[in-house]
Amino acid sequence: AMASIWENVLKPAWDAIAPFVKVTFEATVLVIETAVRVITGIFNAVSDLLRGDFAGAWEDAKGVVTTAVNGIGEIVNTVFGGLVESVKQIGADVIT
Repeated sequence: AMASIWENVLKPAWDAIAPFVKVTFEATVLVIETAVRVITGIFNAVSDLLRGDFAGAWEDAKGVVTTAVNGIGEIVNTVFGGLVESVKQIGADVIT
């Protein structure tokens, strides 16, 4: 009975949501990585300011913006690219 439930209910349900779980996990990792890099850059900029290194602080600030923009781009690409692939896979599964 359990094998039948697994094969007929649980496995198909998991197969349907697994791509979304994967995309969500990957996007979450990217958000955390980007946040850590941005926070590190902010701390570096503040540290440079406190030491009077205004050029270094400016470079750090530019790096923070670049990191944030690139991170957002990666997240968007991961989410939308993953969702497109997931929908394609679901469509292929429905056809077969």
